[in-house]
Amino acid sequence: MKFDRLFQQEFKIVENKKKVFIVPAIILVVALIFGIVYHFVFGSAFNLGMDYTGGYKIQITLGNKLTDETYDDYKNLTVGIAENLKDDEGNLYGIKISSVQRQGEADTAGLLLKYKAVGSDELMEEVNDKLQDALADSVFFFKPEIEVTAGSTSFTATYDGIILAGDYDVQLRNKLADEGYDVVSATTNTEKTAITVTLASAMNADQVEKLESLMTISDNYGGMVVDGGQTSSTVSGEILKSTLLAVSIALLCMLVYIIIRFEILSGISAVVALAHDLLIMLCAMLVFRIEINATFIAAVITILGYSINNTIIIFDRVRENLKLYSGKRMNGKLIKPAFIANKSVQETVWRSINTTFTTLITISMVAIIGVPDIRVFALPIIFGLLAGTYSSVFIAPTLWAMLMKAFPGKIKTPKAKGAKESAK
Repeated sequence: MKFDRLFQQEFKIVENKKKVFIVPAIILVVALIFGIVYHFVFGSAFNLGMDYTGGYKIQITLGNKLTDETYDDYKNLTVGIAENLKDDEGNLYGIKISSVQRQGEADTAGLLLKYKAVGSDELMEEVNDKLQDALADSVFFFKPEIEVTAGSTSFTATYDGIILAGDYDVQLRNKLADEGYDVVSATTNTEKTAITVTLASAMNADQVEKLESLMTISDNYGGMVVDGGQTSSTVSGEILKSTLLAVSIALLCMLVYIIIRFEILSGISAVVALAHDLLIMLCAMLVFRIEINATFIAAVITILGYSINNTIIIFDRVRENLKLYSGKRMNGKLIKPAFIANKSVQETVWRSINTTFTTLITISMVAIIGVPDIRVFALPIIFGLLAGTYSSVFIAPTLWAMLMKAFPGKIKTPKAKGAKESAK
């Protein structure tokens, strides 16, 4: 009941305009501070994806080995190989994987790695070649399950998905002998899926630890690593220009629509509120260091459409209240635009909160349990929903009331019902 009475009280949003505008101002200042720090620490305020900075791609075809169960293992393995790649002197190249995408199905299933350049074109040729070789050497193999303990004189290695055909037992004996193991026998089982090795002497802890890598078999036909191409900085620049153009056109179209449906001051207020939503989304992406890529633009357009819908609901009520209260007095004073704005918000705020809350629950679940690629899309939506609700409820109507006060003759206020008849 107390919660219901909250929405029955008289709102004073316009009268508290300083508090209304100080909230986004604080967010902008905080983001500016973080941006300066990030610029010196990371070299860029925003965490721009390779869609905007340019970069490289490598495609790894894994075929039927890539399943829902093995995806995380292969993803972690390939990312680890790339980000720990070193030059001939043992120095890290500094590769950072921007994204890992799962592609294809069955025989064509694979991973697409995307990463930014870490140096000149000449250096990147070296890096790409080494990365392809490292991935091919480390990803395509059969690793056995080995039953062994220190002090044992024998062990059994069992393989999954491979037949130990031919003279593998002879090859294995030679391989182990080269590493200092005194092999007495190496015998495969009937199904050719496991091999038991007997040694002349007990193994020490170091020999046991080396067994897994020694018994790993290369899968020469298990897939391939190919160069996926490069996204140049020129192409990235064109994408950025297209992005800015798309957002600008969207804002312009919305301004025209609001002017046609309502009037120019409502249109200006609505577009300023939308610009606020965009700025707050960018601030959140900056502060939390979330990668900005092509999906972010989809999130921006989504929020612009969602936010303008909330704003239109309020301005619809503003138009009705203008007709209802135009020229009327309250306590001997002419009713001002601030009263109309406050009342319009009061009559629609519960609807705005309800719709935002239900949408927020759904998108939050997507952000929590979704895959990383979906999470990058969901997080800006969450920030945008909160910013859009704030701007629709507080900023747009407050700004409209301020403009109505500053330009009282700009809008011809609609006459209240019955005003024309009583004047006769």
